[in-house]
Amino acid sequence: MVACPCPFFLDRLLVVVKDADWSSEVFLPIDHFHISEQMKVLWMPEGRLSEIALPNPWAVETFSFPFWLRGAGSLLYGNDIRDSIPLWHCRKDFLAHHLAIYTCQQRSRLGFDVLAAVDPRRPLARLALQRALLMVTALLTQGVWRVFPETIRDEFMRVFRDQRFSELWSDFDYQRCRLHSHPEERRGILDSFLWLQDKFVRYLWELA
Repeated sequence: MVACPCPFFLDRLLVVVKDADWSSEVFLPIDHFHISEQMKVLWMPEGRLSEIALPNPWAVETFSFPFWLRGAGSLLYGNDIRDSIPLWHCRKDFLAHHLAIYTCQQRSRLGFDVLAAVDPRRPLARLALQRALLMVTALLTQGVWRVFPETIRDEFMRVFRDQRFSELWSDFDYQRCRLHSHPEERRGILDSFLWLQDKFVRYLWELA
């Protein structure tokens, strides 16, 4: 049983059961460890442990999960399986997959939510989260997986050193200040947020 932090996502608890016990009732003292309700519990038979390394292109949290599990997981109970967690080394396509998913699933819906919301703060926060997740994936293609919300911008700039992104951060911060100080210009400011988001995605495509 291994607990694993997953910044940007729900933390996870991996419970690995011996193959012979998979179909039977297995007693595991999960309640003794005071597992948070915000933690996602994953059950897996030992013989399928290698499947953790397989990235699901429709669930971007699976890209970095094996790295966090192996490098930052905490053993709570039973045998230590962390060194048995395989890592997917062909990571170069992760960013292209993630950008395609964002474009197909998130872009239009987020844009509508930003423009239609009475209070745009929540959809703008979701927009910022999507930027952060895309940066996480971009960094993973370079072998960097240990990143956190507080440091994601700095880590991204340290690795990619593209001044255009630094200018984009300044533009996002400027529009955020304008939204507070000039509420009468809200529609134009929100349009600017969406335009900057598209610009950010175009720059990332150049890295994919």
